[in-house]
Amino acid sequence: HPEYYSRTDVKIYKRKLEYACSVADVIVAISNQTKGDLIDLMGVDESKIRVVYPGCKHRPDHNMAPKEVDEQLKSYLIPSKFILCVGTLEERKNQLKLCQALKNLPDLQLVLVGRSSRGYGQMLHRYIRENDIADRVKIFSDVTDSQLSAFYKKCLYVVYPSICEGFGLPIVEAMAYGKPILTTRGGCFEEAGGRAAWYMDSSDVNDIARCIRRLWADGFARDILRENAREQLKKFSPENTCDKMYEIYRQLAEEKR
Repeated sequence: HPEYYSRTDVKIYKRKLEYACSVADVIVAISNQTKGDLIDLMGVDESKIRVVYPGCKHRPDHNMAPKEVDEQLKSYLIPSKFILCVGTLEERKNQLKLCQALKNLPDLQLVLVGRSSRGYGQMLHRYIRENDIADRVKIFSDVTDSQLSAFYKKCLYVVYPSICEGFGLPIVEAMAYGKPILTTRGGCFEEAGGRAAWYMDSSDVNDIARCIRRLWADGFARDILRENAREQLKKFSPENTCDKMYEIYRQLAEEKR
């Protein structure tokens, strides 16, 4: 997707990636999606690639008490019930489609948390203002780690409509906070979410709106996703990541010896 980046970035990072792939003894990919991209787009030999998922460590703020959540968010004017979307405000993250979907869902509230990239953030603010949904869509940038944790804890569920990723860590973060997740169908998104997420066509505003509305109204479905997340999170334990990385280094050391 070079259309999401400047020509200079595309040129520089392509050269850096080509060089890295040519000289590396082993390439660690953070998802099967990334592995497939390396094979299809860079011509890397499949035998050279190992897939190791990033770890997600349980932190104390995953269990943040309601009183502390309210204290962290006291400076923000947010509704008591809302959907959360976390990520840099840029075209690839697809927040505009969310706002377009919310336009036709008058009873729902959305909170976007992330820094603006280029003019995309300005475009989002303009769309929100021109379509009279500023009372239902809030954008916050430069939040602290503790405030971000509080947003996760406070929301009803998390929506992640990104078009393309190497992995999609916010999906796993949402599960770690005990939150249901609605994300993009296919690719690395289903690797990360498994049976602990609902999936939508993130290119279709109508499908986004339909899925958002259903998960907003269906408490039973949200409970099932939370339950499934317990098993899914085991794939992303730091111990599992460390064990796999250690084995890669061990094998390399033996080969070099």
